[in-house]
Amino acid sequence: MNPLTCDFWWSAISGMVGNSIFTLILIFVIQKIRYWSKLRCKFHNVQFKTYWKRFPADAVHIVTCKVKSNRILFSGHRLDSNDIFNGEVIINPINLKMGEGFHSHTKSDGFAFIRIIIEDDDTFLVESSYVGAKKEHELIKGFDVPQAFIWKRVR
Repeated sequence: MNPLTCDFWWSAISGMVGNSIFTLILIFVIQKIRYWSKLRCKFHNVQFKTYWKRFPADAVHIVTCKVKSNRILFSGHRLDSNDIFNGEVIINPINLKMGEGFHSHTKSDGFAFIRIIIEDDDTFLVESSYVGAKKEHELIKGFDVPQAFIWKRVR
């Protein structure tokens, strides 16, 4: 083919566009397979008991997880009260081991921004900073309590 003709450039450009589209579709499919095999198969519709890191013998919460792509949606309740919470963690799409997110309580104004590490198929390490407000003597005081939890899969 003569590089000075229009057909040469048209075929070269269409080949590059076709290769680019194929590569993007391939990356998308590979990433979906990774999300499915590393997250959804292991953690979708799974219950966890949570424990304070300082007191690993006493369960504090029951948490149920659902997985959508690289997001883990969870809802749970405290075992000794009717405190219900919901949240979401976005897992890092590169390593699929660490993530960040939030949770909020349905019957109070408390919420937390959390960091999570997936240690293995049965254990999450969760660090959260619980933020809230309470009324004391006609004054509303804000508070921030750092917390660390271990989530263990219920078998």
